[in-house]
Amino acid sequence: MPKPTIVFCHGAWHSPSFFDKVISILEPIGYKCVTFSFPGTGNVPAVDSLDEDIAAVRAAVVKEIDTGSDVVVSAHSWGGVPACSALDGLSKAERQRDGKAGGVVRLAFVTSFILPEETSVSDVLGGPLPIWVPDAVSVDIEFRRKTLLTVIHRMEISNSQTRSTRMFFITTFRLTRPTSGCPS
Repeated sequence: MPKPTIVFCHGAWHSPSFFDKVISILEPIGYKCVTFSFPGTGNVPAVDSLDEDIAAVRAAVVKEIDTGSDVVVSAHSWGGVPACSALDGLSKAERQRDGKAGGVVRLAFVTSFILPEETSVSDVLGGPLPIWVPDAVSVDIEFRRKTLLTVIHRMEISNSQTRSTRMFFITTFRLTRPTSGCPS
């Protein structure tokens, strides 16, 4: 039986390179790994909806399942928000009913947000957003970048310098817009 393709959805402040280490382990043992960038990551001024990020997840998954592949979607942190909203109708069972091969066979949420419908990350967090999250018109982006890097450098993570230099900004819209929820 062929191994499933793994589509990785990075977190809010990350890029696809966040998964480089795990991909370097999985690909040699026969897993095809797919990453992509969320259009809303690092953009100032920000886009004003989650639609582009949801479409990016869906496009990456559809590209693989349309070849007949089974897919595991692995979402880290904020990546669970658009991933949940993107997968409606893409399960293997749903596609088989439509006479199509391939489909999503598993979801792997890695310290990820799984939100009920019409709920945002800020709703779940229940308080003010962190200081390093700029709003769409923030002109104080350098202060916020330095604040974020200070937080990262204080964390006891190996390679924190390498990781922090690959981090990107998100804006408040990505944490305050409600999701359509995760497929059941």
